[in-house]
Amino acid sequence: MPGYDVIGDIHGQAAVLEQLLQTLGYQRKNGAWQHPDRTALFCGDLIDRGPESVRTVSIVRSMVDAGAARCVMGNHEYNAVCFFTPKPGCPGEFLRKNFTDKNRRQHGAFLREVGYRTPLHAELVAWFKTLPLWLELDDVCIVHACWSEAAIAFLAPMMERPGVLPDELYPDSARKGTPVCDAVKELCKGPELTVADPFIDKDGNPRSKARVCWWRQNAPGEQVWTMRDGGVEARSAVLEPLTQSWPVRKPVFFGHYWLNPDSPQVPKSPLAACLDYSAGKGGPLVCYRFDKGDTELVREKFVAVRA
Repeated sequence: MPGYDVIGDIHGQAAVLEQLLQTLGYQRKNGAWQHPDRTALFCGDLIDRGPESVRTVSIVRSMVDAGAARCVMGNHEYNAVCFFTPKPGCPGEFLRKNFTDKNRRQHGAFLREVGYRTPLHAELVAWFKTLPLWLELDDVCIVHACWSEAAIAFLAPMMERPGVLPDELYPDSARKGTPVCDAVKELCKGPELTVADPFIDKDGNPRSKARVCWWRQNAPGEQVWTMRDGGVEARSAVLEPLTQSWPVRKPVFFGHYWLNPDSPQVPKSPLAACLDYSAGKGGPLVCYRFDKGDTELVREKFVAVRA
């Protein structure tokens, strides 16, 4: 394959996904969208928010099964697994609490489609568990939130299949403070720091921690680049030190950060591009057309469609 089409967070916008695939030259063949000489790479967060999570998963799953695509796990797929998985030794409890207003609201669109603990619910969760937390190919790296060499190096020896979290690690991954939890969170939710000025996020939830813009050259100190309201990067005063950096060796694509939907689609750096422009809330669904041999990312290779 001469190139990859890397696609950002879809969040249940199946119709927009099909519109994007058509724009990119994919056609339906034997039940799956396929391109004669390109492969689609999905950055995760297929579900929640939008009205067609099930159809979105069906489209992506059929492409993966046909060898026309690969997909990494987003935090919404990870949360869906934990929401469904019983907590060991605690009857009636789950790795992610089922009955809090926040968790129900975030996961509500998906649950309304599949039904609570139905066979379809179980089937889709089982498929989510096959998705890797990261994907490293010869030319590119794909992760949902943060490309962390340290987290990958820690988790990789525990996995039978590259990047795929085994069943026995899910309880530890959902237990705050464990090394497994910290590594999984860094990859699919991104690093966060406590900020001096708490804020209200896009869903109306109060936040004391902000997502670190790990792709920037943050220097240790009291001011760190974080993602703030409206998908805007800003220098923030933090109440805990920044203790690490996240080096990038080859082009990295990620989603997760709900960038301002009206902002220009440009790389974050010559080797890093975020493809989440808030499609789950009416923004464009964004793709980067990466050709093998490319060594730097450029704005001319972004493609976007809106509903």
